[in-house]
Amino acid sequence: MTDLSVFIDRPGQPGAFGALMDEYALAAEGFCSTVEALPADLFLLRRESADPEMVSLQSICAHVVGAAYGYALYIRDARKMPRRERPPLNPRRGILSAMRDAIQATIDSAGRLVLPKAVRDEAGILPGMTLRITVQEGKVEIEPLPREVKIVQRGPLWVAVPVEEGPPLSAATVEQVLREVRERGE
Repeated sequence: MTDLSVFIDRPGQPGAFGALMDEYALAAEGFCSTVEALPADLFLLRRESADPEMVSLQSICAHVVGAAYGYALYIRDARKMPRRERPPLNPRRGILSAMRDAIQATIDSAGRLVLPKAVRDEAGILPGMTLRITVQEGKVEIEPLPREVKIVQRGPLWVAVPVEEGPPLSAATVEQVLREVRERGE
């Protein structure tokens, strides 16, 4: 028997409400135990899909979590309950930290390293992008450098324009940034 108190404060309440809450807790437990049982490399594996929220197990999980927070906010707002906003994502708990044990790469005889696509996608690394490489205590860190911009006036607006040409942003990157900014409420 599953310990529902992990997911709800008072499992086993009588009536329809109690039964529904127990079902929600069972569904959450089933979802979590299913995802936890899968190998870490499967989490990032991408496949073709017309729906961007269904291209990987990672995107499906993000959709489920986002939907749960969204429904909770909807109910709280409808019942005039105090809002409890979705906590900000913690990049230290994110997929890149989990990938340290899951993805390996090999350096060729010329000293070249190919970053796996899942790593490039998660870090937003695009072809032609300048990277900063640092070594500390035997650990190598690679991170994309932000593009240098200048502020110029275009009509009545002031906009940031890259100082040097670089790779164009993909539609997926723009969509992801917009989604993150909206979630933060900026």
